[in-house]
Order: sequence, then structure tokens, then C-alpha cells
Amino acid sequence: MRIISKFQDYYDSALAFGHDDTIVYVRKEIKHKATRDRNLPEGYDFMVPTLETRSYIHRGWYRKPKEYEQNRKGREFSIIPFTVVFCGKLYPGIRLLHRKAGSLGEWSSDFAYSLEAYVALVSYHGLEFDTTKKRRRYSWDNSLRKGSPKRKDDCEEYFARSGEDHIAFFAEKEIPIAYYAEDAYTARESHLVFNTSLQDVAFFKVFDAYTAFQELDMFVGGVMTREGNPMAGISDEDLRDKKGFDKMSFKKAPTKRR
Repeated sequence: MRIISKFQDYYDSALAFGHDDTIVYVRKEIKHKATRDRNLPEGYDFMVPTLETRSYIHRGWYRKPKEYEQNRKGREFSIIPFTVVFCGKLYPGIRLLHRKAGSLGEWSSDFAYSLEAYVALVSYHGLEFDTTKKRRRYSWDNSLRKGSPKRKDDCEEYFARSGEDHIAFFAEKEIPIAYYAEDAYTARESHLVFNTSLQDVAFFKVFDAYTAFQELDMFVGGVMTREGNPMAGISDEDLRDKKGFDKMSFKKAPTKRR
């Protein structure tokens, strides 16, 4: 597979092992900005994470204004659930942004694509999950209810979707890579991006460079081609029969020798 792109991604290194020039992936980034998940393109609602995007202070994970102003020694966190669709399969992730509260420094990011990895991050930063009895969350629209990244059971349900199959949907649209997340700071806007960089969200935690390249090669050169061309993969004989012909349709019948 040959890649045409204005940016590099982590799996591009696999090109050094050789590639097929007849398969071309035009990796052009396309962004769709939305107000939360209200005006996403039709059919993409399943990409909206089922966990809330929240900001917390270290103690209790809650950001209490008075305590925050009086004691700026705590560590500030933002939890941003996001969704990656790679070669038609869904991979939920969580981005944990952190910095010292009151610091003017840049935020640092850690990424998790499994419950085990997220639990390890929570433990590493000295946080604890909420173990109190789960309260019912009321909403006029059940589809808007989201779980809490503080609750382990909600996170378990969230990561359980990993590998969910949407191959036909993305093959038909010819989109090998898609990414969705809410704004990291305001959570008032969301971003749906096609063909974006996977290195920026540490997707190498899911697939190494060589495996990611192989998956893309098969999807772009095989799956997308089949979906775009219904006749692809049909043998010449089956195609002939499908059209109502037989093996003698384009041949002259043999004559009897005298």
C-alpha cells in the first residue's frame, strides 16, 4: 500500500518492509465540528462515548471552587473519553490530562484503551474509584445518559465495546480511520475527524506499526474495494453465468469433419 499524506503517522515506518503501489491510501484529514453530539452526520451517533468528559481536582476527584482557590497544591485532571474507529472496528479510549493545579505549564497526557490500563493509570496518579452505591441519573432523553469515569463498573461497560464491528458502514464510505471526542477544556464542542493521526492518541498501544499497516492494507485494498464494487471477488465463470451466458456463448460451435 502506498500512502499519500501531508503528515506522518507511526505505522508509516512499515513502508520500509515494502509495499504494493497498486493500493493507494489518500490520507487526507477531514474535520467535522459539532456542538456536543447534537449535529453529527447521520449514522455516526454510535461513536459518541458513553462516559462523561469531566475535570477533577485530586482530592475526591471533584473540583470544589472554594477549596480550589484556597489550596492550589492539588493535582488537576481532565478525563476525556474518545472513540477511534480503525479499519471498521471501534476502539474506545480514555485520555487522562494532568498538571499541577495553578501551574502555567502544559498539560501532559496518558492514554488507556482497556479497563486494566485505565485502572493502572488511576492507581499511578493516586486516585481512587467511587465505591459508593450507584445513584440513578435522570434525563429526559435516555440516549444522553452517560456513565462516570470515576466508577469502575461504568468504565468496564465502556471498554467492553472494543472491537465492535462497523466494517460495512466505513467500507462503503471509504473511511479507514475516524476519531471522535469532546473538547478537552469546555466539553461544549465535539470533534469528528476522518483520516487523522493515530500517533497523537497513542494508538500503538492497540496495534504496533507493522500490524496497523497490514490491517490498513487489507482494508483499503480489499474490504473497501469489495464494498465499492459488488462484482469484485466473483470469478469469471460465475460472472458469465450471472449474465445469462454459458461457455459456448462467445465461441463458434465446432463443425463435423467430413
